[in-house]
Amino acid sequence: MKGDSPYKTIGDLVAAAKREKRTLNVGNYSDGYMLVAAWLGTAAGVSVNHVPYKGGAQMQTDVMGGSLDIGVNDFSGVATLAREGRLRILAITDAKRHPMFPDVPTMKESGFPDFETYVFASLYVRAETPDDITNKLADTVRAAMLTPEGKAFQATNTGTPMMMHTKELGDFQRRDYERFKKVAEAAGIQPK
Repeated sequence: MKGDSPYKTIGDLVAAAKREKRTLNVGNYSDGYMLVAAWLGTAAGVSVNHVPYKGGAQMQTDVMGGSLDIGVNDFSGVATLAREGRLRILAITDAKRHPMFPDVPTMKESGFPDFETYVFASLYVRAETPDDITNKLADTVRAAMLTPEGKAFQATNTGTPMMMHTKELGDFQRRDYERFKKVAEAAGIQPK
């Protein structure tokens, strides 16, 4: 949201769109973010116009310039702009507030109790890799992340490690897939 916007919360923005009977122009630069925007539309009961970008920089510029209502972005792309007051973060999709932005509510706190999703990265191996090798790799990555150097590196980033082991991560990703399959169906988005 533009830094000087009259909307302080996602609820303010949704209420204005409903009151004015208008479509929200939502910028995004990936299919995943488009699904998050579609989910906002169906969960809030407002029409959403997806405005696709090739990356976050131009989208953020358009939000700051007022030609977009909002953009869907991860913290790493907007943290500095938010701290400078050039962008306002209305809500995050995590289950709990972010330690670097403790005043920003979650979508759950903002009236969307099921709205929880994450941007995540994972390491993968070939399907036929033996479980003992896969588990050893997962254990080694976890151990590296828990070293003082790993923790120091994490403290400099806006991302929060999820620290899931192989089965837990697989279950999480299958649930996420099913959730967004339903979001796409509800929004009428067809697979590419």
